[in-house]
Amino acid sequence: MGLTQSVPTPSSSPSSSSPASATPPDRSVLAIDAGNSKTDIALVGEDGSVLGQARGGGFRPPVVGAERAVGSL
Repeated sequence: MGLTQSVPTPSSSPSSSSPASATPPDRSVLAIDAGNSKTDIALVGEDGSVLGQARGGGFRPPVVGAERAVGSL
């Protein structure tokens, strides 16, 4: 059960004076590994760099209901 979706993010203008690390990539992927005991997520840039990651509790739709389980992601 693995779904992936690429979502374009707004990019800043080339004349921006912000450091490169503060500029969001043109494209990124949100990867979600939802399991019974834990859920890991990562935001990955177009170049493969990990922009952010987090770990949370388990994903248990049969216990809490599908809407609540998806809402907790």
